[in-house]
Amino acid sequence: MIHECYRSEAELYRNDRAAPGISGFLRDETGAASIEFVLWVPVFAFLLVAVIDATVLYLQHTEMWNVSRDVARRVAIGDMAESDVVQVVQNEMYLYSKAYTVATSQPTDPDVQIAIQTTVAEASVFGIFQAVMDEKLTAVVTMRREPI
Repeated sequence: MIHECYRSEAELYRNDRAAPGISGFLRDETGAASIEFVLWVPVFAFLLVAVIDATVLYLQHTEMWNVSRDVARRVAIGDMAESDVVQVVQNEMYLYSKAYTVATSQPTDPDVQIAIQTTVAEASVFGIFQAVMDEKLTAVVTMRREPI
């Protein structure tokens, strides 16, 4: 038999904690951090996915605004014809969803209006915001046609 003074502190601690029966099981706190980790991981994973989805939506919507503003300006100053708008928008939005619609004003109108529209389902990565947002993302820019 080993005398108490020769036992390591870890053995003494382990033996003190290992009480038999249900009361020992209820007092045992080993694995408490693992349980907390397992409970919080889904919450943080959902937050991470939501942030990624929101970021992609905002990036695509911003790019839609930038492209529609650029194209409207080019048409308004006479640098581009309305017939070329769809092709230019497709070239400018090549990194993003291809499922968008482009609408232009008539060449005889005094104002140039360019509208780019896509669905939230096409724009998002994970589709988390489909239930809470409008169905469509739209960027509409109107500019006065400059005299040539």
